Amino acid sequence: LTTHSMEEADCLGDRIGIMGSGRLQCVGTSLHLKNAYGSGYRLRVFAPVKKHAVKLGEEILSKVPQSKLLRSNAGSMVFMVPFDSVDNLPAVMNLFEQQYSDQILEWSISHTTLEEVFLQVTNGCGFGMDFEGTEHMSEDLSDSEGESGPGDDDADLDSGGRSNDRLDPPEHAFEIELPQKAEDNTRKKAMQPYF
Repeated sequence: LTTHSMEEADCLGDRIGIMGSGRLQCVGTSLHLKNAYGSGYRLRVFAPVKKHAVKLGEEILSKVPQSKLLRSNAGSMVFMVPFDSVDNLPAVMNLFEQQYSDQILEWSISHTTLEEVFLQVTNGCGFGMDFEGTEHMSEDLSDSEGESGPGDDDADLDSGGRSNDRLDPPEHAFEIELPQKAEDNTRKKAMQPYF
């Protein structure tokens, strides 16, 4: 079975091979690939009130010092917890259930996805290097101020035919920024094919 859907491969594949640059880069079970090429666990927390989300995020980072905030949007936070920090997770779960049970609507812990493993493996072999300019296209669009008025049809589209309109986020939407620890490069592995 050949597929581009990593969810399908994860569910149906007993052994999964990932190709990159025309070569087989790695082969193994889903769990083996996640352990070998994944970056750990994902801790997802939803605290819709900004002041609680900020305080909770700071406490998570203090209780699991090697963790990193990957995404934060409207109180939904996703943290990366390295494999060697799993011992710190019971303290975080106790924190959720004892101190923040009223402020947190939901939380979950999951393994690295096969999609993240695929991206890690294919980035290691140079996949996507030809398209570096397009990776930052959305950032470029969000940085433009859109100086034209709504009636100017030509100015509402950029050269690629995409809209330059900026949407104001809803009043309840917010992002939080938490201080991040300096990245530790001692744990990074060289990307070598595994067979």
